[in-house]
Amino acid sequence: FEDRRGFTVRTIENMELKAAVEMGRQKIFSIKSLYQDQSSPYPGAVTHSVQCPEKLLPRFVSDEKASDARLRVETFANARKTLGVCVLDAVRFRYFLEMFYCPNLRMAVQVEAFIPHEQPLPEELSRVRCAATKATEKMQRE
Repeated sequence: FEDRRGFTVRTIENMELKAAVEMGRQKIFSIKSLYQDQSSPYPGAVTHSVQCPEKLLPRFVSDEKASDARLRVETFANARKTLGVCVLDAVRFRYFLEMFYCPNLRMAVQVEAFIPHEQPLPEELSRVRCAATKATEKMQRE
């Protein structure tokens, strides 16, 4: 579901921890691949590769060994909410992703948000926990 602030919360029930960890690894791989150095598409270019500036690279925090296998990513997106932005002038949003596992519920949770880049990340994003997720699901069903 998506709430009024534009946060998207997805849950996958009946999932084992191992599968949740693998899902997180795949997400990291997908995002990192957007920022890899690439050969210049133009013959005779001044540089042989196209690189993303350090300040626009994604920041990853993950702890696969924690009981909730938490993963957090922060990076930037363009006006179409596309990741992989490597030109400062194209940045329009800050992208936030947090994935974690709820062992007691056997459920994986993904919280995602695109926030206008000049605004700070809302504190609520880092407060989503397993109990809050279950309560939210209950409200959605009613």
